Amino acid sequence: VQYATALPVIADAAFRRQGLQAVEAEFAGFRIDLERRGETSVDPLMSALHLLFRARAGELESAVGIGGAGCWRAREYLLQANAVHALARREWGAARASAEALAADAADGGRLGGQVKGQVLLARAFELGGMRTEALTSLREALRLALPEMLVAPFAEEGRAMNELLAALLEWPVSEMERRHLQQIQRSLAAERQQSSPDELTDREAEILAHLADGASNKLIARRLGLTDNTVKFHLKKIFAKLGVSNRKAAVARAAAG
Repeated sequence: VQYATALPVIADAAFRRQGLQAVEAEFAGFRIDLERRGETSVDPLMSALHLLFRARAGELESAVGIGGAGCWRAREYLLQANAVHALARREWGAARASAEALAADAADGGRLGGQVKGQVLLARAFELGGMRTEALTSLREALRLALPEMLVAPFAEEGRAMNELLAALLEWPVSEMERRHLQQIQRSLAAERQQSSPDELTDREAEILAHLADGASNKLIARRLGLTDNTVKFHLKKIFAKLGVSNRKAAVARAAAG
């Protein structure tokens, strides 16, 4: 569970810093550690996550099969990879099918992050197909689902592709809470665009966020990393600011949704 939670957080931070090559370097380190421990259960998850980041980098050559996915996390990553790949190829029908499958699979399993991500990708697919009303309806549903946990990552991961849709949704009759969350997502997207800026998570911050997602307290994080409690608190304040969240629960929600 610890690796399953930490992998997407660390991989996302590496991808935003230096792209696919940095992700592959992180995974190589994980594999060495896992082989030393004699653990192999994470391999299917890591392979599926690698395919997702290849799709995000535009280096996935074709859609991937879902049948061999060993767990729900791997299945979600593969469905996301196929949707992202289809969007890049401007195949809106294929993107829609993968996004709908992701949302349905996550709903069956009661997994909030997957449902939100599926609706976000579905909004992008509808937009690509020239179906603006359907796109905004899906995005509104993603927002509705995201609000209880204040999820940001499923939206922010899509980068600039979300800007116009988010702005258009703000013109709809949304509640004040929805409006505030939409604006928080927009701030996160603005920070994501500033590559190599102070708004990016450092390696240490990504590491602390991974431990936080694992359920570790400040004291336990400090003990694991050889830091003082005050140093961990200092890093957490910076992490919250960079992620556009205000508490541990919201930060963990963003990490779990990645």
